[in-house]
Amino acid sequence: MELRQLRYFLAVAEELNFTAAARKQFVSQPPLSRQIKMLEEEIGASLFYRDKRHVKLTQVGEVLAEKVRKILLHIDALPVIAKQTTDGITGLMRLGFISSAMDSLLPEAVTTFVHKYPEINLELVPGGTGTQLRRIKDGQIDIAVLQLFNSETIELKEPGLKAELFYQEPYILAIPKGHTLEISKKVQIADLLNEPLIVWPKDSHPILYETIVEAFTQKGLKPKIVQQILGKTNVLSLVAAGLGIAFVPASSSKTQRTDIVFLPLKDYMIDVKLFLVYKKKSFPKIVQTFIKHVLKTCSNQKME
Repeated sequence: MELRQLRYFLAVAEELNFTAAARKQFVSQPPLSRQIKMLEEEIGASLFYRDKRHVKLTQVGEVLAEKVRKILLHIDALPVIAKQTTDGITGLMRLGFISSAMDSLLPEAVTTFVHKYPEINLELVPGGTGTQLRRIKDGQIDIAVLQLFNSETIELKEPGLKAELFYQEPYILAIPKGHTLEISKKVQIADLLNEPLIVWPKDSHPILYETIVEAFTQKGLKPKIVQQILGKTNVLSLVAAGLGIAFVPASSSKTQRTDIVFLPLKDYMIDVKLFLVYKKKSFPKIVQTFIKHVLKTCSNQKME
């Protein structure tokens, strides 16, 4: 079975006239009729009822005409799909992310990306930092959004990976309304001695956990960690309930809560950085498209 046979068959099916179909396909009628005859012999069924005046599709012909029309549409679209893939605007992209990335501009960037590039199938893959790094190296995902702190960089630990900064935000202190520290404009780590501290779990946010502990250790102090819990909303709820204080992203202060007070740190800056992490040498053009979109989204937000 040849592609031209399918095109000839569909032309006759649409024109119901062999001469008109041949003209449409820029061939003479005998070769067209011969190819359709060969097609009928190969599939073992007649496609047309013929007489001297009329041409009509058989039942088999009607069914196959619909199928062939769809097949040819897909075939004719292949050059366009190939170009879109080359240009990085179609195909599958697997994006790994950690839960804390959802507190950044990532959700907005993903939403606008999906709307701008509807031909790209974006698969979101949640997981911890270690899991996402392994997935990138094993080719299970194409790119990941990972959280790092201060001078820490993925590239130092994983030479085969590239880490591109796209979001940066300081952490501030959240205390319950009425806390004795509320009168302070800024607090020092020493002010937090013996204060019950609520933190993200060490197993899911190891760098953040270790950074907080280090902030106390550098002052010769030991943090009084009373709760480890996932999720910014959960952390803030515990703070509001008076169960402790917590270090949270600065954007948390934008919440409309009246039962929590947010204070900057005076002597220690906990700075969260989100990176787009991917393989240096082997990543599809579609990943480049995503990176450019995310960086542009963040740049626009800064300008606003």
